[in-house]
Amino acid sequence: MSKITDYKNGSVCLTDKRCNLNSEPASFTVEKDKEPGVSGPLRIGTSISDTFILQYYEGFPSQDIAWGAIQSDSEWKMLATIKNRYGEVLFGSPLVAKDVSAPLIKYINAIFTQDVMRQPAKFNLLVDHDSNVVSLLSVLKIKPYQLPGQFEKTPIGGKIVFERWKDKVNDKNLMKIEYLYQTREQIRFGDKLTLNHPPKRVVLEMADCPVDANGFCSFDNFSKVLSSLQTSSPKTE
Repeated sequence: MSKITDYKNGSVCLTDKRCNLNSEPASFTVEKDKEPGVSGPLRIGTSISDTFILQYYEGFPSQDIAWGAIQSDSEWKMLATIKNRYGEVLFGSPLVAKDVSAPLIKYINAIFTQDVMRQPAKFNLLVDHDSNVVSLLSVLKIKPYQLPGQFEKTPIGGKIVFERWKDKVNDKNLMKIEYLYQTREQIRFGDKLTLNHPPKRVVLEMADCPVDANGFCSFDNFSKVLSSLQTSSPKTE
């Protein structure tokens, strides 16, 4: 990032004598009724890398993204790691994630127990931000995952899909959690998604709800995790 932006020759170096991005003052703040905040290299790096990633998604010519300085997939992954880490630091720490995601956990649990509706629904859609996704995955203790064809851990337009299934043979309720997302190329070129050219999907696994060979875990275990999070959460409204 320092090399791409030529940080040592930037205005902040020439005027304020701050010439090393890694040495910028850094802080982490948590205040009541406010989102967590971070300053310093991680915040600066995230703002810049996010700009480059959005330019890529929007179809900018390669030579016009980061002045043509990003030459390989490994460099893209390096830059995306800054943004990924930013989300983890701000919204993925256990205490913050539990507090931030408490209303969402409560609602998801209510959906599956049908407490928030008069008629059972086949499908529910909740629109959120990547910060919500990071907190939710953290509090559910989702194991490390990879999204093939993507640099980001929470790509734009991605969806966390909770599917309740019924194993009629064994009379058991099952849960499958998947990350549904577009590859970087699908976003960049505005691909039309169809059954023949679908988005990608990756099975997610909770630490306390192990999955079988088909990606299913016990719905009872899933419910126990959600119930325990509600009883131990400091905020449920």
